[in-house]
Amino acid sequence: LLVDDNETVRRGLSILLEAYDDFALAGEADDGESAIALCAQVHADVIIMDVMMPGMSGIQAARLISDQHPHLKIILLSTFLDTELLLEARQSGALAYLPKSLPPGKLIETIRAAFDA
Repeated sequence: LLVDDNETVRRGLSILLEAYDDFALAGEADDGESAIALCAQVHADVIIMDVMMPGMSGIQAARLISDQHPHLKIILLSTFLDTELLLEARQSGALAYLPKSLPPGKLIETIRAAFDA
């Protein structure tokens, strides 16, 4: 699942994932509330979610999703990398907290590693 309030970011991530045969996009959401609802409707193994979104943040959504769907692996993305957000991300149940500026190959490596976690 891709969750980001920015449609351009979601589209870019979608194009990136489509380049790999071992990934299939299960759905997209533009906020935390929609992500929670979507998790109940589709089968997904990994969620790639923005930290900062209007309404419910990615960290808040990650907490709720982790409680309701503990099998889902959550990778949080952010343009802001600070210690407080990193700590909150870890406490939310997220597997990883990565910068949006990360090279695409590193994101793919992290997604693949999520299946081994």
